[in-house]
Amino acid sequence: TLVEYSHMSAPEIFLTAVAARTSRIRIGHAAVCMPFGYNHPARVAERAAMLDIISDGRLNLGAARGGTAQEMALCGVDPELTVPQLEEALRFIGHCWRDETIEWDSELLKIHPPEGRPPHTLVPRPVQMPHPPLFLACTNPETVKRAARYGVGPMVLGFGGPEMIGAMRRMFDEARAQRDPEQCVSPGHINDEFVALCPTVLMDDKDKEIGRASCRERV
Repeated sequence: TLVEYSHMSAPEIFLTAVAARTSRIRIGHAAVCMPFGYNHPARVAERAAMLDIISDGRLNLGAARGGTAQEMALCGVDPELTVPQLEEALRFIGHCWRDETIEWDSELLKIHPPEGRPPHTLVPRPVQMPHPPLFLACTNPETVKRAARYGVGPMVLGFGGPEMIGAMRRMFDEARAQRDPEQCVSPGHINDEFVALCPTVLMDDKDKEIGRASCRERV
């Protein structure tokens, strides 16, 4: 949907190929859009658990709200519900992975078995216990604070350089110090790993390219 920006429409397929060709690196989404119009949370939990099995317990599950108008228009997502559905999805996915059966009743999501039938059970179950670590894509300071409140690891964009990343880290630490652990999306299973996407340029000759950059700066 976001041409020249987001071309990974089926990340589990790509990450399965990565998992099959590696044995040590972590395998991670950055990130799955969690509002229900994009992905039902039960399906996210199932797909992620299967990827955790294929990778032998190397999955990091990254979440996002997919908040651009272009994305929302394609999938009929209500912009007012992106944040609450993101939080609800993270809470529900943790529940699916921690508990043997699924029963859920909230304003946003209701899951009950048909009359006379047993409760739903999500399969497969992930290798990592109680579940793979949860992360949240953060493109603004408020989302960094939200990640701290949720008890999930923030994934920040480092395009502003080390100073910006440092400021976001301090913001996360301050919010983390004030959170209520019982209000986290997966109580008792908090992930405080801070991740930053740092742009990288690969050159054939370091000294030559540094010289070119210096010339451009002088001009």
